Order: sequence, then C-alpha cells, then structure tokens
Amino acid sequence: MQKKVLIFLCILTALGCQEKKEVELSVGIWRGEMEVMDQHQLPFNFSLSREEGGYIMEVYNAEEVLLIDDFELKGDSIRVNMPVFDGFFTATYTADTMVGEFVKEDLNRRVPFKAIYGDSLRFKGNKSPSANIQGIWEAEFSKESDDAYMAKGIFRQENGKVEGTFRTNTGDYRYLEGTIQGDSLKLSTFDGAHVFLFLAKVTDSTMNGVFYSG
Repeated sequence: MQKKVLIFLCILTALGCQEKKEVELSVGIWRGEMEVMDQHQLPFNFSLSREEGGYIMEVYNAEEVLLIDDFELKGDSIRVNMPVFDGFFTATYTADTMVGEFVKEDLNRRVPFKAIYGDSLRFKGNKSPSANIQGIWEAEFSKESDDAYMAKGIFRQENGKVEGTFRTNTGDYRYLEGTIQGDSLKLSTFDGAHVFLFLAKVTDSTMNGVFYSG
C-alpha cells in the first residue's frame, strides 16, 4: 500500500511541474481599462492581429494609431513593451482577457490594467447628448490655485462622439477621444507615455470637470 501511494504522489508532482502551454490571443478589437485616481477607469481601444513574426497591437486615440509589435509571452504571462517610451504592460492572460499592470519604471509607477476581447465601446452607455461642444473653447486648469494655467480646447463632435485636445503654451494633451452622454463629457487617451482622463459636466457654453493623469 505504501509503495502505491508514493508512486501516485510522484506522478502528481511531475505533472504539476509541467510548463503551462502558451495560449493564442484572440485577434480583433479589444477594450482596455487603466485605473487612475479616485478609482476611475480610463478606457481605450486596441486591436490585435497576428503575423508570421508574432502579434501586432494597434492602439486607437481619435485619428492617432499607435503600432506595437514587441511582445513577450510565456505560459499564461504576457509583456507588451511600448515603442520609444519606457513603459510596458505585464499581465496574465487567456485568449479573451488580460489582467495586470502598466509599468513606468523610470517614474516608479504601476497602474492596474485589464482588457477584454470583442468590446469596441470606449465609454459605456448610449444616452443622447444634451450639448454640442464642437469648436474652440477657452479653458483654465487648476483654477484659483498657484498652479493655474490657461488652455485652448479644440473639439469635433458627431452625435455623441467627441474628438479633440487641449492646447497649452507648452504643448497639448494628445489625441483625446470620448463621448457626451446627456451633460456628461468623457475623454481619454493612452499612447504608451500619456495616460489622460477628462470628466466634465457641460452645456453648449460651459464645461466644468476634473483631469486625471495615470
């Protein structure tokens, strides 16, 4: 009896030590989320395709498309390295999901991240907009503080979809994309270096909200 038990345990140990088989990621559209301050989720969309050399990721922000082809996969673990910028995703994954972090080692920053396959909606919901913000806006950030600064908002709106940016004296807030649902404006961008989320209440002539950076 003792001999049989020992053989059985050894077989279990050997099986448990086998390396996990690499899973193929689903190709097509994905929706990613990164957690910023106050537990808000910053969404972005990307697509995955597969070529002979490996996977290709395209991240979409309005008219900007970021191409990423530096993938490292081992078992159920994945690392996606950003081009140019010193950042990467590290996650466990299945064919249809990823759960992990976006890491910027130079800034000692780790941002929770998850993604799901087959979801093309950047922001959830389908409520009709109650305002039209298309055009040029004068904006003030950090109002009534020592760090206050002026910016120019430039937006295009088609039904509830909004694209644009905020320009300052030193640059801009990249390619923002999002929605207006009711009086709620939501804009986001992720390009491997910048992680920006804008949430605001709007009318046709006013905009009051919060800017988050991950």
